[in-house]
Amino acid sequence: MPVYAGFVLTGVITTLLGPLIPVLAAKWRVGDDKIGYMFTAQFVGALCGTLATGSLFRRLGYVRPIAAAFFLMFAGTVGLALSPWPAGLASVLINGLGLGIVIPGTNLYVAEAATSRPAAALSTLNFLWGVGAVSGPPAIAMISRTRGMVFPHFALAILLAITGVLIIAVGERSHPEWARAEPGAAGHGRSQGRGLAVLIALFIFLYVGMENSIGGWAAAYAGRITTWPESAWPLVPLVFWGALMAGRGAAPPVLGRITEHRLVLAALAGAVAGNVVIISAASGAALIGGTLIAGLSFATLYPITVATLSRIYGSGAAQLGSFVFGMAALGGATLPWVVGLVSERLGSLRLGLLVPLAASVAMIGLHASITAAWRRPENR
Repeated sequence: MPVYAGFVLTGVITTLLGPLIPVLAAKWRVGDDKIGYMFTAQFVGALCGTLATGSLFRRLGYVRPIAAAFFLMFAGTVGLALSPWPAGLASVLINGLGLGIVIPGTNLYVAEAATSRPAAALSTLNFLWGVGAVSGPPAIAMISRTRGMVFPHFALAILLAITGVLIIAVGERSHPEWARAEPGAAGHGRSQGRGLAVLIALFIFLYVGMENSIGGWAAAYAGRITTWPESAWPLVPLVFWGALMAGRGAAPPVLGRITEHRLVLAALAGAVAGNVVIISAASGAALIGGTLIAGLSFATLYPITVATLSRIYGSGAAQLGSFVFGMAALGGATLPWVVGLVSERLGSLRLGLLVPLAASVAMIGLHASITAAWRRPENR
């Protein structure tokens, strides 16, 4: 399906800025104070796109907004290659808008399509996102340094445009009963009250914040507690994201042998253990071990939670997506900042990393609350 291939490209766009920042800073001759606005622009765009999804999906279904999001990312990618400073901020904002629509839209689209095993399908989908996120941006940054930005960005833009066209061509004529996400469609579950959606949104808020905190601060933490050369510090987040991707790739067969509820409990226990090992690490080997445990444990939490949202609310999940995925974006922006704030105030990044540990513990309580609420007779 084109949406699966497209999610590889979505992963590339999501993480493209990190490796590309040195190239852009040199091209535009701006310092860290200005280049940092690129991340703000992408976040603002993604949040605006996410907040618009409730209305878009309700009125248009999933297919057309997802396709439009790929065309937005096509325009943003071309603009990023050609724009001077500060017009490049607008290109990043446009990419963010596309991401804010395509990430929740594709997750919900696939969850509704895979009626028998949505968590397994979403694990595969997000594994493909990881493939793009890990492999694409470093390659594009390397080519940009040696051959300029136009060639790799135009190649990526062409792939984004082709994906948008294929999604329209294939999605509009296949599985019409779910592809358009018409409200009230048969087989889409019951509509529940908003209380469960709030609990799920808080769970995703903490999850994305915890994931970004570990992935974002791992390299800096390696520099504080190890004697490794600076060039080796990025190995730690690479292990983390690689373990996360591998865990999602291995999830579908595992979900055939264990219930989602038990897998989430095991994953949360592993998340707590991984955070504890990271905080208590006194060597590079221990830190690698902690990040490996954390990455593998985090792998299934997001796909299963999105599958749960779709299962509980059916086609109504399209209307709630803007709130739930908006909370995910806020978590990704907030918790890593809190880690840095605590580290600065207390003079220890080790203490700052108590924030994702606290989040993992709180998620156990939230999962218990979600399970208990869903098992009430009135919600079945």
